Amino acid sequence: MRVVIGAGGHAKVLVTALLCLHHKPDFLTDTDPALQMSNIHGILINKPENIPLDAKLINGIGHLKTRINIYKDFSAQGYKFTGVIHPSAVVTGQVEFGDGVQIMAGAVVQSHTYLGNNVLINTRASVDHDCYIDDHTHIAPGVIVCGGVKIGKECFIGAGTTIIQNISIADNSFIPAGSIITEDICPSKKVIN
Repeated sequence: MRVVIGAGGHAKVLVTALLCLHHKPDFLTDTDPALQMSNIHGILINKPENIPLDAKLINGIGHLKTRINIYKDFSAQGYKFTGVIHPSAVVTGQVEFGDGVQIMAGAVVQSHTYLGNNVLINTRASVDHDCYIDDHTHIAPGVIVCGGVKIGKECFIGAGTTIIQNISIADNSFIPAGSIITEDICPSKKVIN
């Protein structure tokens, strides 16, 4: 059984990817009563209750903090998250994945890269060779991450950002859309918290 947690915009994109992969979700869940009992692509949205413990969960939340909380809350209850790689994504050899990694349409992930638990590589993002992206980081659409970059836990890298090679970005960093990162972002110098 596959269950998508959340029924907003990111969930819609995930359902489309899952349908392209012939992995139709059994249902979606959302806490918003206005969404419950409606559907996305014909798949019912239920209340987030009575999910079998052996269900494969898919994190349908795009908002960073909510996404992290969903992952941690359900994991603490013993649930497991499964990853989604859109069929149009390019993932080359020797990429290591944590649980629940999502690589969306048109994204590229090159060799010798590590993607931690609950990492989201969004639409048309590019992650080059030898990168390390730690748990719960969201790489937004159109981001370019050059080779040898290390990105910490729980970071948000805004749409269209470019990070040049061999940069390190501290945990919990927030990088606004369209940024060009040419020097390390250390804990005392986060772009925005």
